[in-house]
Amino acid sequence: MDLQCMKADQHNLLDRYGSHVGISIYGGGVIQLSASAFYDAFSQHKRGKRIPALFSLRDEELHSSILRPVAQAYWLSALLNYEALVDTVIKTLLDALDERFAIPEDRDLRQGMACDIGQWLQFCMTIRSLVRSFFICLGPWNLKSTRKLTGTVACDAITAITFGQPMGLLQSGEDMSDFIQRLDKAIDADAPISQMPWMGYLKKKNPLNRFFAKDSNFTVSFVEDRIRERRGHLALSGERDAHRLEDLLDKYISAEKSYDIVDDGLVRSYAMSTVASGSDSISIPLRSVIYLVLRNPNVYEKVTHEVRNAGLQSPTQFRDVLESLPYLGAVIKEALRLHPPVGLGLERTVPDTGLQLKNQPLIPSGTQVSVCAWVVHLDHEIFGHDSGDFVPERWLRADEETYTEYTERLARMQRFDFSFGHGSRTCIGKNMSLILLYKVLASLFMELDMVSTGEKWMTRNSWFVKQWNVKVHLRRRREGSKIE
Repeated sequence: MDLQCMKADQHNLLDRYGSHVGISIYGGGVIQLSASAFYDAFSQHKRGKRIPALFSLRDEELHSSILRPVAQAYWLSALLNYEALVDTVIKTLLDALDERFAIPEDRDLRQGMACDIGQWLQFCMTIRSLVRSFFICLGPWNLKSTRKLTGTVACDAITAITFGQPMGLLQSGEDMSDFIQRLDKAIDADAPISQMPWMGYLKKKNPLNRFFAKDSNFTVSFVEDRIRERRGHLALSGERDAHRLEDLLDKYISAEKSYDIVDDGLVRSYAMSTVASGSDSISIPLRSVIYLVLRNPNVYEKVTHEVRNAGLQSPTQFRDVLESLPYLGAVIKEALRLHPPVGLGLERTVPDTGLQLKNQPLIPSGTQVSVCAWVVHLDHEIFGHDSGDFVPERWLRADEETYTEYTERLARMQRFDFSFGHGSRTCIGKNMSLILLYKVLASLFMELDMVSTGEKWMTRNSWFVKQWNVKVHLRRRREGSKIE
């Protein structure tokens, strides 16, 4: 999928040349290569100086050193301690949708006001061209965004887990302080730089930009304010408020006492990495699941029947959902396969020895190579002849399969699942994203009847492959309701 364009050139290349385009470089994670200059585009800067960040660090030893102090905070068992914070956000989402869009249970589902639910899962946007992104990179000029932005469950949930309190976007129904818009704009600017590094000099390394423009990194400023507030409270009280649930920021600050490498700058980097990337990595699959499920009525009936007959209460607990709702799990995996959040290959550099692929010429040292989830996930040899279709059942055991056959097939699909990256650079927020996906979707399907308006969504690849125009009709749940 081309950057900023609605073309599927990489998909076409897969059809033409086969798996060499899609998977040969990594072969399912067998070959380990160093991160390339591609990652420099996503580095954070403050007043012209680069801030170390987990995602953009290329030095593997340094990356491991700064990950180690906080790695346990992202373990599934640790993140489950924040479920109460997430539950509050889910309740706010359901209340907002109910109040603004859901019709009473005794009315026809299609009579209600159409809800662009993608806005409430994060945002809605209109297309801007690569030319626009080019001018964003130039620096001092501030082009007003044309994107319509509203509240987001993803952003509220991420800020609740990180700082103990949601931003309140769902409650207000709008993008306060243009927070999401600013994040979105930054990604729009950085994505072209990853493909054309010379543009980085016009943006992050342009001395005129640093001279004329104020510090435009709103995310950095937002995070710094939260850290300053927390440190101020700790200075006064000497300890964390016992009535407040521990959050990720508590973990970051605590790491300062145990690891010499962790200072105030690294605390800021940890928090910024979570906030800056977490919103899209959650809201994109949420929109994908809603859109794809509603376009396949048989899937909608199966997943709602499972959710509503499992004996769970909303907001659901993650472990209960994981154990009781296997079909919902298959739906989430299939949506991530067909529409992974990131639409560009994660580039690596060929080492001095070169790279020899099976039955292929030697790739010279220094060559930038990558695989793209959007290509790998459509490989017929891995995911079946119907790999282009939305079929959640592919993740479940078929009636005619033996247990051994199923586990081998599942393991092969999982080995080539690049939804959250691969290997040592797997997205650190993967567990957080999965917790939110399972909990939010289980509650939505449990509490609300939904039907698509029939309109097609639109997508665009700007690092994250974002969607808009996911419109649905909503109705408060009626026991035993079916699609009308």
